[in-house]
Amino acid sequence: MPFRQLIAAALFALLTVPGQAAEQFPARQITLVVPLTPGTTIDILARLYADKLGKLLGQQIVVMNRPGAGGIVGAETVATAAPDGYTLLFGNSGHSILGLLNKNLAFDPIKDFAGVSMIGAAPAIVVVPSSLGLADLNAFITLAKAKPGQLNYGSAGVGTATHLAGAYFAAQTTSKLFTCPIR
Repeated sequence: MPFRQLIAAALFALLTVPGQAAEQFPARQITLVVPLTPGTTIDILARLYADKLGKLLGQQIVVMNRPGAGGIVGAETVATAAPDGYTLLFGNSGHSILGLLNKNLAFDPIKDFAGVSMIGAAPAIVVVPSSLGLADLNAFITLAKAKPGQLNYGSAGVGTATHLAGAYFAAQTTSKLFTCPIR
């Protein structure tokens, strides 16, 4: 069902733009902007959808990675694009909190975007080096509590889904973890 909703949203966006209704949609390339780096879950899903959507519509669908600033760069790319249904954001849950973490955005992450569909859900997992000798998650939590602020976890940046997942994990386990953005 999400795939049909994505198509419907693109068509709706086109038909709600004055002067554009006469154009057969899609008359040109559609761009799916991914606000994260290549190889991420969102990027992989966007490429799978782009392939299927392109075949269905008979038009090229290009995935454009615009990572940076926890999703702001990609979101701003879409917010400033022509509102004609040809540029779509393929984001994640981190988009919804951009305005809370950044007061001076050139766009409103809630008011300037219309949600189309949830495409999928991706679990967060905890992986540690085997050299730590931990047998399970409880052993990791015990270690994290014994060494507050000394264990790092990787995230894609402040406010991203991976950062929030790590912060949530630390809060739920009453441990203190230090986030280290992945570069």
